This record gives sequence, structure tokens and C-alpha cells, in this order.
Amino acid sequence: MPVFTFVLGVWQVKRLQWKVDLIDQLDRKLHQDPVRLPARIDPAAIPEYAWRKVYVTGHFDHDHSIELGPKTRDGQLGYHVITPLVRGEGKDTILVNRGFVRRELKDAKDRAAGLTGEPVELIGMLRDQEKPNTFTPVNQPEKGQWIFSNIEEMAQHAGTSPVLVDEIYTGGHPGKIDVLLRQGIPVGRNAQIELRNMHAAYAVTWFSLSLATSYMFFRLLRRPTTISKAEFRGIR
Repeated sequence: MPVFTFVLGVWQVKRLQWKVDLIDQLDRKLHQDPVRLPARIDPAAIPEYAWRKVYVTGHFDHDHSIELGPKTRDGQLGYHVITPLVRGEGKDTILVNRGFVRRELKDAKDRAAGLTGEPVELIGMLRDQEKPNTFTPVNQPEKGQWIFSNIEEMAQHAGTSPVLVDEIYTGGHPGKIDVLLRQGIPVGRNAQIELRNMHAAYAVTWFSLSLATSYMFFRLLRRPTTISKAEFRGIR
């Protein structure tokens, strides 16, 4: 047991270094200047450019929006609004995660201020497909229930290319966010890497278990294998 938990601790340390290197790599990509998204996009090339800032223009197709969630922002419960962006003739229509809206404004009819029909220009972050795990919930498009960001599935439902861009909030003063949320206008994400990194905590846990079980094993080895005459009389 001590050896097993120690090995797991070492493995978590290696995973920690891998995650730190990954975050550093993605952070460097994120802080490069935005590039204009090509007219035609090869999905196979997306992993190489994921987390890069991109500049896109077009108009939103609100009739095919998806409300993904529930999500949280600053302690508030709500949803992310995923809307097709029609970029014009000869260009792929893509999905844009416009950002967060409050739960009570999930339905499009309740947030008319956010349903602009004008041409839009925005800077966003090109996203790669998140990896699901054993506990990842299943989307139910027929019921309008979208919980996991499955890019391919959302694209098929909305009739777009399997390309997702997270809009970055560039509205300036943070105090403006509350105004936008009250109006039902989606608020985009911050321009920062958001990857869960719990490997340090896991490593501490495994090393602590290794130390504790080593001590218990040591105490067990030091216990006498025979009993004294007095102890023998006591148990008779």
C-alpha cells in the first residue's frame, strides 16, 4: 500500500508538470494577435489553432440558437447562448458561443435586446472539442436540453460547420456586465485559459496516504510476536 500510493503521487507530480506546460503553451497562443478566420475551415486543423484569438464577421441566425447549460457566472445560474454565425457567400457558417445569460432569460423571447439582426464583428477564441468522461451527461436535442458542449452534435443540429468560437467580452468596464445581463444580452468569456488543474492536490493526497500507511506498517512490524507471562495470565 505505501509503495502503491507513493507511485500514484509521483504520477500526479508528472501530470502536474504536463498540465502546467500545457497551460503555458495555450496561454502563449492566446496572447498572440487575432487572426482572421479563413473562409473555409478544415476541422482536422482546429486542434493546432485551438485557443487562438480569431476575428470573425457576419450576422447571427437566432432561429437556430442553442442554450447550453446550466452554467454559472459570478455565482449566478444561467446558460451559454450558442448561435450560428452566417459569414457570407463562400464562407463556412460557424457556431459562436456568445456567452452567459441569466436563467430567467434563457428563452429568446425574453431577451429581445440580445437578438441583433445587424452585421457583427467580434473577436473570439477558437475552441477544440472537450473530452467527455464517464460522468458526462447526454444531450437531448429533441427536448432542447444541451448540457455538454459537443461541437459536432451542435453543428449538425444547427446546420453549420463543426467550428466553435467563444466570443471574448471586450465591453470595457466590468460594471457594464450587470447592465447587459439585465437586458438579456449574452456576455462573453474573459481572455484567459480556464483549465482545471487539481494534480498538486492529488499528489499531496497520495503522498500523505503513503506516509500514513508507511507509519502504520512500521508500527505493525514493531509489535511483539509473543506475549509475556503476565499477559498470558491476564487472558486466562
